[in-house]
Amino acid sequence: MSKILATLERQNRARLALVSLLIVGLVTGVDFVTGYYLGFSIFYLIPIILLTWTGGLEIGLFTCFISAIGWFFVDITEHAPYPSLLVLLWNVGIGLGIFIIVSSAFWNVKLYRQRQRNLINFIVHDLRNPLISTMMSINLLKNKLADVMDDEMEHYLEIGLTSGKNMSMLIDCILDQERLQVRKMPLKLDKVAIQKVVADSLKEVSLLASRKQITLSGEYDWNVGQITTDLLLLKRLIINLTSNAIKVSPNNETVIVRVGSHDRWFCRVDIIDHGPGIPEKMAHKVFDMFTQAEKQKTGTNYGSGIGLSFCKVAVTALGGRIWLTSKEGEGTTVTFTLPITNHPTTETPSQST
Repeated sequence: MSKILATLERQNRARLALVSLLIVGLVTGVDFVTGYYLGFSIFYLIPIILLTWTGGLEIGLFTCFISAIGWFFVDITEHAPYPSLLVLLWNVGIGLGIFIIVSSAFWNVKLYRQRQRNLINFIVHDLRNPLISTMMSINLLKNKLADVMDDEMEHYLEIGLTSGKNMSMLIDCILDQERLQVRKMPLKLDKVAIQKVVADSLKEVSLLASRKQITLSGEYDWNVGQITTDLLLLKRLIINLTSNAIKVSPNNETVIVRVGSHDRWFCRVDIIDHGPGIPEKMAHKVFDMFTQAEKQKTGTNYGSGIGLSFCKVAVTALGGRIWLTSKEGEGTTVTFTLPITNHPTTETPSQST
């Protein structure tokens, strides 16, 4: 459904008006065949809502009027048992009023959501400058005190830099998510070895893991071929998922990132943690933006939902799929697939990070 909406939103008004006529014509035809006894008129709301959401209020109102005309045409040709033509016109007028109210309501909902997204983007964008200044100050302090700094001080400065990088990545996720959804973010595609990308990504989150004495284990099937992808977007995806696995894992545990073949055409990456798991009723919602799964008894948070929502959009943009399997008390496995470009000609021994 999201792909249909995205496709319609990219069309000009003339095409949307044509689509409106076609859909209303289809509904009118079905209404004519089924007759007025079945009350099929309610289905005129489908094109009205669809075209209002994608084309705007003007296209929505246009759809309302041609829907009312279609409704009038069916009733008058079917010889509906109205006592007079005025009653028929009254009913069609009431129907048109309902159509207009529904169209206006959905358009206002869309405007509200757009304003909400714009406000979020504005606030998040303004966070970037002070964050960059803070990270630059920490780097400057680290360089100035390099000769007199002890291990403990260096450790705390590294924590500050790592936290700043994580916050910067979260800001990028929020800003880039909508651009990816509407395909306004250009992808820089290159052939890469997924095994090397995973290994480099695990190095990026190694400090975060060390704070909880968590072991990062990379398991690679070197028979998996290269993929054509956006390297930076893929690294953000892996770092995001691995960071989330680290956050929910208890101390002294192991987070496994496994690369293998899903089938002949797709590679597969599994991020496995041994955390508290996700409640079954929340498992299908965790990829929705701002959805937060909470363990009922302890109140333990499983993430804000921003990162996972971005991961879903990113994987879709890269031509793959993402899903998870989880069991409370045993942990969670997040899996995503990406299309393979070509298979390797030589084999490399398995490695572990």
